[in-house]
Amino acid sequence: MYILITNIKMKAFNLMALAALISTAFGVKMGSESSFAYMSETTPFKYSKFKDIIIFGDSYSTVSMDVHTMNYTGYNMSGGKNWPQFLIDPIHPMNMWNFAVNGASVDPSIIGSVHATPMTQQYQQFLSTMSAGKEYNTWDGETTLFAIWFGINDLGAKRRYYYTNDEINDDSIDEKIVDSMFKMIEGCYKEGARNFMFITVPNIEKCPRYSSSSLDLEIKSYIQTYNNVLNNHAKEFQASHPDTNVMVYDSYSEFEYIMENKLKYGIINTTSECNGMKFGTFRFYGIFNICDTMKYFWADFIHPTPAVHEPLAYDIDAFLQAHET
Repeated sequence: MYILITNIKMKAFNLMALAALISTAFGVKMGSESSFAYMSETTPFKYSKFKDIIIFGDSYSTVSMDVHTMNYTGYNMSGGKNWPQFLIDPIHPMNMWNFAVNGASVDPSIIGSVHATPMTQQYQQFLSTMSAGKEYNTWDGETTLFAIWFGINDLGAKRRYYYTNDEINDDSIDEKIVDSMFKMIEGCYKEGARNFMFITVPNIEKCPRYSSSSLDLEIKSYIQTYNNVLNNHAKEFQASHPDTNVMVYDSYSEFEYIMENKLKYGIINTTSECNGMKFGTFRFYGIFNICDTMKYFWADFIHPTPAVHEPLAYDIDAFLQAHET
């Protein structure tokens, strides 16, 4: 059952929504069944007529787009197609403008230096190419979906996997990260965006990087906190911008669902890495397939294979379809 919360009912369902977002105690639901939609009473959500999708994110979403030509190679870390590629072909054909970059975080000024193009810079690239008066300003707010998926690299930094700043482990860091994200969303809104989909951090505590160590429970708690903060901000943004449709897709539940029903998707391994070849201490990820990626959940230490991205894309599509008005 999908949860649809209008502005009037929003407060009444707040606790129910938050509990559903992080709970798997009573059985695993598909992501579309445990996601959230804060819908406008004035702006129709005509997903079937959407012509464009604009994406900000990290390696889970990148298709290696050249921001100068807006062309993309499709290369990513899955070892094949990822969810945006499946979504626009064959599921729901749209023009894709994908600013996502491997290793991206939301805001390096919050979590420390990151060797990637963060959301803050991706947003500037969007403004320089797709804002009013720019060459690629061919999109219309009512027929364009803005999809935003961040958090994995931010939480890795919070855990001091790459960084040594003690302040990064403060739980208030989640509020700062998401606050920065919604400053960008406010800017997109001013440019005419009206339809937003945020994707939560999935169950990376079960990926090879974390599950093989003592970090899994700690990372899981970080994920739950971050996802709750994201959902709260999404709800509050829609309440203060009633002409927007704001959706929060629960990738955590979807990953859990795919794992629990792995044979349904032809997956036989949900714990080990698939891709990668090691030369001394250097390892290439997503380049060499040393196994069948359609039978593995994890392509490498943290990236899912196309066997995961494909059902994820279909479930995202089902979620969006269900809320068409």
